[in-house]
Amino acid sequence: MSGTSRLVHAALGALAAAPLAGAQNLHVDFRNVGGTFGEPSNTYAADGELGEWNAVNLAVPGAWSLIDTHGNPLAATLMLGPGFTGDGQHNDFTLSGDAARLLEDWLVADVAASFSFAGLDDGHYVVSTYAWASDQPTSTLTSVSVPGSSDPAQTVGGAGWSGLIVPGVTHARHEVDVVGGTLQVQLATVAQRATVNGVSLVRVPPGFALYCYADGGGVACPCGNSGSPGRGCANSTGAGARLSGLGSASVSSLTNLLLQGSGFTPQQPALLFAGANAVNGGAGAPFGDGLRCVGGGVTRLGTYFCDPDGEVFWYATGYRAAEGPGVTRRFQAWYRDPQGSPCGSAFNLSNGVEVTFAP
Repeated sequence: MSGTSRLVHAALGALAAAPLAGAQNLHVDFRNVGGTFGEPSNTYAADGELGEWNAVNLAVPGAWSLIDTHGNPLAATLMLGPGFTGDGQHNDFTLSGDAARLLEDWLVADVAASFSFAGLDDGHYVVSTYAWASDQPTSTLTSVSVPGSSDPAQTVGGAGWSGLIVPGVTHARHEVDVVGGTLQVQLATVAQRATVNGVSLVRVPPGFALYCYADGGGVACPCGNSGSPGRGCANSTGAGARLSGLGSASVSSLTNLLLQGSGFTPQQPALLFAGANAVNGGAGAPFGDGLRCVGGGVTRLGTYFCDPDGEVFWYATGYRAAEGPGVTRRFQAWYRDPQGSPCGSAFNLSNGVEVTFAP
């Protein structure tokens, strides 16, 4: 993880409000009993937010207490359901560091299994479920579903390690509205057995909305290069870039407003811009290798190089203050993709993020 990512994580932690009563953003690393890999560091985001990881295994029955990504204790708990038949680990040797700590150990289900959360804050969540088997990556396939999500069951696996976290290969991604504090993830065997390495939950903050997904459900990507669920059109990494909002939409809040990008082209420049309008009613219009989702009085908010994991961050706190409460603005990121650009334009775009600023 780059030094920039570590600094942004530290800033968010320092400016966070009092400990949460329920869960917002959290990570879980499912570990094998007696395993040697350990959990990822707090500078690793995978497909979620930078922060602390909870370690969970089969040795302790009952509900597991959890911390959020800032290390604050939560009222939320996790319970492993029936169906898990064991665990495992395997050193693939092509992985290293935090990616190895997350993906090279797992829980196993011969047929099907589930795990569930209780005590979550109600709201809209993005759920990333890591289900990649490093010992048999091309032949192990796991189906992941989240009851209540409009996103269908997704099959994970079937390919070796590419050097990046890739939806459909290393993990599934679902969006779901949590009501009553409970959320369940279901696993089923498609080939060999079902495995799960971990899960990340990111609660979309109040005043934020994600839109303009280029996953084939709306306007077609320029050359049929649909992205994975919740992302922009596919880029040379095979998935597409995701933009999400962190922090607070309140202009009086001491918590920063940040925009976090993942799945971008590693070590290439990315530009964040904002505007008043959602292009084509929020469905976007073809532009380069992607869809342009933002227009109307566009303001450029900075260009930064993505880190080796394809992640990048922008502060938008000053822009929030300048626009003032009651104003709605849309954000999107443009980025370079010079090698292997699917449509040959050498650039692409993320999905869009809509933020309504509060007092």
